[in-house]
Amino acid sequence: MILQRVLFLTNDDGYDSEGITSLISELHAQGIPLLVIAPSENRSASSLSLTLHRDLILERQRFLEEELARSDAPLVIHSLDGSPADCSLMLDYGLRDGLFAEMMPLLAHSGVNLGANVSQDVLHSGTVGAARQASMTGIPTLASSLCSFKGVGLSSAISLVTSLLVQLWGRVQEEDVSAVKASFREGRIYLNLNVPSEWNGDLATCSLGIREYRNALQIQSNGSGEDAVTCRLSGPVIHSEAVDGTDVGAIEAGVASLSVLPTWPYSHPLFPTTQVLDAASIADSEGWPAWIGFRFDPADDGRSR
Repeated sequence: MILQRVLFLTNDDGYDSEGITSLISELHAQGIPLLVIAPSENRSASSLSLTLHRDLILERQRFLEEELARSDAPLVIHSLDGSPADCSLMLDYGLRDGLFAEMMPLLAHSGVNLGANVSQDVLHSGTVGAARQASMTGIPTLASSLCSFKGVGLSSAISLVTSLLVQLWGRVQEEDVSAVKASFREGRIYLNLNVPSEWNGDLATCSLGIREYRNALQIQSNGSGEDAVTCRLSGPVIHSEAVDGTDVGAIEAGVASLSVLPTWPYSHPLFPTTQVLDAASIADSEGWPAWIGFRFDPADDGRSR
């Protein structure tokens, strides 16, 4: 049996959200085979949450496939009534159990998410959680987010993410055994991209920055005379420290940030070495990780490569 090489897509905003549907159309227009498994509804801030105590429904979305198809390349879209991490696990177990028997994912992407995933947000994010879970299955993976909840600047983010994925798609199939690329291909490290809503076109390789949420707890009922209080985590005041070289600092300066993150916990046997992490964070003259060799031309979205 000849396996169909595919790019796996997921997110946490839902299978029919604008971020992922726009990206599907752009990638499919370039002839890249796609397998999509995304939540049936918005599951933001799910981190690595898994659904263990009920059945999950995996549903083929053929109408959306027809609507988004832009080439003759394979395009398969499923929704799953679970978490983002469930979607990545569904890929892993589905491949093992023959559910996607004719497909071989070479690259994975989670996003494009609406809302930044910087600093400690990477620990709570469903977008990053899905990416990390995919990376844990041994697939080279990118997570991407637009730093706007209203979709301002989405077209620029889609253009950048498309270009990066097209180039990664070609390079994960190259015969290259450098330590950093091997760690990426084996899922020991993964990438986290954030694009400002008013992106100035610059790019930077960044570490995680400092960001905290204040006044996030809203008491909607004082519970007078009762044991229960109605409250919500909503509408926080975000305090950031624009430290040079961090994702928070880059975003505040209008620069897109790309962070290289370890997939596995510290002290795990697959945790990357310090040498690999240091080498993975070395930037080229344009600010992007030198080991990727990435170039972005908004005029062709990577088509010339």
